[in-house]
Amino acid sequence: MTDTTAASPAIDSSFIPLALRIFALSVVGTGLLFVLNNYLIFWLDWPGLSNLF
Repeated sequence: MTDTTAASPAIDSSFIPLALRIFALSVVGTGLLFVLNNYLIFWLDWPGLSNLF
């Protein structure tokens, strides 16, 4: 049998899935914080950022 491994690319192949996973989790986290913020402001009548400044 011959060795069929390719030369390593300039960017490690495990970097791209890790970067995409971090990006996806940050988008999901931002969305959840947005929903939580709207819940606190509109349903529980908490003050928003406009009242702080």
